[in-house]
Amino acid sequence: THNASNCSIAVSIAMHLNIKLEKIKFAIVNYKGLPHRMEPIYTSDRIKIINDSKSTNGESTAAALKSFENIFWIAGGQPKSDGIGEAKNFLDQVKEVFLIGKSTDFFCKEILKYKKDLKIHNCLSLKNATKLAFKKAAISNLKNYVILLSPSAASFDQYINFEDRGNKFKEIVNQQLN
Repeated sequence: THNASNCSIAVSIAMHLNIKLEKIKFAIVNYKGLPHRMEPIYTSDRIKIINDSKSTNGESTAAALKSFENIFWIAGGQPKSDGIGEAKNFLDQVKEVFLIGKSTDFFCKEILKYKKDLKIHNCLSLKNATKLAFKKAAISNLKNYVILLSPSAASFDQYINFEDRGNKFKEIVNQQLN
């Protein structure tokens, strides 16, 4: 939904600038998103793996959670004052949570305030979380599911920045797929 909104705004601006409709269509069809921002890492008939490492607050994570169903959500890092923030409104989309970094205890308590029956795993590291998410998703009876890194937290507790965290996630995912 948020991508459709962004696209609509871009089209409106382009039309206001008198850019031809065929050029606008071409740009939309050929647009490649930026890394670490709802970046598809792998897609098949059954599974989607999404790198949303740039989501460092509850509002941006809410947009990610709202976009999918049957989510195996990897979250955490260095927590911010708003915690999971607006993401709390989309916990029904989540099947299991895999927490990493300094926020594990804080996020666990916060998530359970809003959804008491959600399975939460304190994984500490991104590698542990990703491997466990793969395992849990694979043994689920779900026909379609998403493994989503959308931390709702800063990366500085374990990584240089969100790009470093996102690149590490891609590396771990590629190891798992091989």
